[in-house]
Parts: sequence; structure tokens; C-alpha cells
Amino acid sequence: MLISESKNSQTISLASRGPQYLTQPEKARNTEKTFESVKFTINLGEESGIEAPRRTIYVFTDHNIQDVLSWTQSVRKLARLNNWTPELGNKMLDILIDERYQEAINDKRTLDTKLDALCDKVFSLDDYSMYRNMISTARRSEFHDMITFVQYLEDLRTCADLCCKTKNDRLPEREVLDKLISTLSPREKECLIYNQATTLEEIKEVLTKLSTMENFYQVRPPLK
Repeated sequence: MLISESKNSQTISLASRGPQYLTQPEKARNTEKTFESVKFTINLGEESGIEAPRRTIYVFTDHNIQDVLSWTQSVRKLARLNNWTPELGNKMLDILIDERYQEAINDKRTLDTKLDALCDKVFSLDDYSMYRNMISTARRSEFHDMITFVQYLEDLRTCADLCCKTKNDRLPEREVLDKLISTLSPREKECLIYNQATTLEEIKEVLTKLSTMENFYQVRPPLK
């Protein structure tokens, strides 16, 4: 992975191809399994009457391999379930976040502000154009179904927006819509018109139903 870091900036810039967890998710998951991990027992209390489940958190080691949004969400949830104190939360992050990212969070005082700072470090304004380009060049044929493709476009838009400092700079929904519609078949476009779907959420709902119907009839045995 290419890393661009100057003495005056703590920004990490991704290679132009995009993060591996988006472009090659299976390969990224397999790589993450080689990272150091920490196992936690979920504190449900004795009154729950069930065996306490365990969670594994991989040390945040490489933002090219790991989805920082998903990772920070998992840590926040774990902290909430186990009622971590502020002091304990900070100690846990010392363990769960690799040393190369520690400088970006050291001046923050709480678990939430530290995790927010980690996200700010990963999502750089320099990478905004990269995510935007990934949307425009995305190919539906590389995904096993339409819903996965739509989710991919949504994830890219989220990443692009997180690279922006203000809401006014965020990627317009229209760009994602135009890309998505350009990949649809005539039948799929007719379904959108029939259902009067115009927003991304409405289009996603129609395409989800259509995909479900198609999958059903593909696996359904022939009528006798």
C-alpha cells in the first residue's frame, strides 16, 4: 500500500485503486485474520442465565485492509455492552489500535473522540477524488447481484462524504443515481418508472424486490 505522510500532516493517503476492503473484500478479510486480535467476554450479568458470549476484535492495523467505520462501530458497541469506564476505554484503545495510528488520537480524552479522530485520519480530503472516481468506474458485472453493487456504491459515497470537511462539499446523490441507472437493463428501468422510484432509497427498494423475485423463480422447481 502506498502511504503519503509529511512532517506537517498526519494524513494517510490510499493508493489510487482504493482500499482493499472495498475492492477485494474476501482477500481483505483473510488478511485481517492474520492480524493480532483480542478476545472479550460480553458482560450480560449473572441474572441473564445464559453463558456469556465472546467477541473477537482485530487490532486496527491497516486501514487499507480494515473498514474503519465498521471497526469503530464494533468497539463502541463492545464498550457500551461491557460498561467501560473512560479510563478503561482509553487503555483498551492503546491495545486495540496499532502504534502507527496512535499519534492521531493521543490528544483526545475519551473513547468516542479518539475513535472519531481515527476516522478523521483515515478519511483524507486528498482521497475524495479517488472515491468519486471509483463510483464513476464501478462495473456492475463484477458483483454477483444488483443489491451488492448498490451497497458498494453507497459505501463509496459514504467514504467520499467523510473526506469532506463541510456538508456542502459532499457528493450529490445524483451522481450515484446516474451511475446506478446507467447500469440498469430496460426491464429494470421500466420497473422504476412503474413504481415511480426516483430517490436512491426508493430505487434500492424496488431493485431489492425485483432481485428477490428473480432469485425465487430461478431456484423454484418447475410446476407439474
